[in-house]
Amino acid sequence: MKPPQEPVLVINGDILTQVDLRAMHAFHQEHHAHMTVAVRPYEVRVPFGVIECDGMRVREVKEKPQLRFL
Repeated sequence: MKPPQEPVLVINGDILTQVDLRAMHAFHQEHHAHMTVAVRPYEVRVPFGVIECDGMRVREVKEKPQLRFL
């Protein structure tokens, strides 16, 4: 199978979005990108303290950390 010659849009079928796809396509072309991905920040709060260990040694104690992802 040959790779497509034009950009291909892949989107989850269960997501409603107001992303400006024309602007995203223009950004993709402007930057000569192989791939462009639309993301949003997502944060998860852990409701208790977390211990990070290195083997048997406690390396760090984090009180109710907040994890951030895209």
